[in-house]
Amino acid sequence: MRRFRAATKRSGCRFPRIVARTAPCARTASRVRPERGAILISKSGRVSPAARIPELPMPVESAVLPSGQSAKKATPWGVWSECGALRSVLLHRPGSEIESVTDARAALWNEPLDPLRAREQHDRLAAIYRSHGVVVHYAGQAEGLRPNLYFMRDTFSMTPRGAILSHPATASRAGEEKVAGAALRELGVPVILSLDGGATFEGADLMIVNAGLALIGCGGRTNPAGAARVGALLAGSGIGEVVPVRLTPDCLHLDCALSVVSRRLALAHPDRLPADCSRALRRHGFEILPAPSREEAGEGMSINLVALEPGVVLMPAGRPATRRILEQAGVVCLEVEVGELMKGAGGIHCMTGIIHRSPI
Repeated sequence: MRRFRAATKRSGCRFPRIVARTAPCARTASRVRPERGAILISKSGRVSPAARIPELPMPVESAVLPSGQSAKKATPWGVWSECGALRSVLLHRPGSEIESVTDARAALWNEPLDPLRAREQHDRLAAIYRSHGVVVHYAGQAEGLRPNLYFMRDTFSMTPRGAILSHPATASRAGEEKVAGAALRELGVPVILSLDGGATFEGADLMIVNAGLALIGCGGRTNPAGAARVGALLAGSGIGEVVPVRLTPDCLHLDCALSVVSRRLALAHPDRLPADCSRALRRHGFEILPAPSREEAGEGMSINLVALEPGVVLMPAGRPATRRILEQAGVVCLEVEVGELMKGAGGIHCMTGIIHRSPI
């Protein structure tokens, strides 16, 4: 990286903010083809819409694994954006662990779940993914009581170079990342970072918006030390700009404040999106739609959706105001009922560990 700038004081996260011109390595340069309309961050920090940050290389199916790991033909993996065509996901079907909860608050839930109904809704979510050509993989069980394990997005985050395993901030969720790591390694997906010590990080706080921009939420679940380690790795992976985002106190993860729904379109909570985040998105050419209903965006978790491809999203059922504003912007909205699962204090995005998206 050629240029480093200090992170803004408003973010509260002390790690370098990287703004750099990137270039493909010689080994992959022949495969990089510029596209029109993409963005390049110049050495001076200016945004040029006429150029492009070179596309990062596609992972091959025979991934190079860390020493001591071996795998069959590896599952395709890698994420270059939040809205590229979804190819494969890692889920955890709620098991006996959700039947053992006697204190919902101690389990970090809003209220107790009906196990049968929760599993039915989870199966429906998986079926919709499959019906759109998404390969669904499942993570196994954890040792001990881990009632939040079905929120797989929190346990890891995928990057263009491999997976980052979380280091949960809460003791009740410690160990969930090991289940995700075991499932990913079994699939042949390389794990490139596993946080430990005082650095906390949860996967729902990272958004790789596109090859030019990544956002890292800092708050109750990801602390500055964790954000710094993740940010440094992303900067070395060719992401053009890495921006730390200080979350509001009522925002659990970044995906409770923001969703990227198309190449240059995002949906945001009207009260939770920090100014530095909106500035970064607009600097990269994004239009930001404010969620029209605070009730839908808050308790209804209408922002916590998953893009199936640019301009096509899967969202929780029964959020008419949010659906209306998305459709008016040209976004195709599909719905799934996840009300029982959401009693665990998370939505569709939280439940979906992304393994592979196509580049956009």
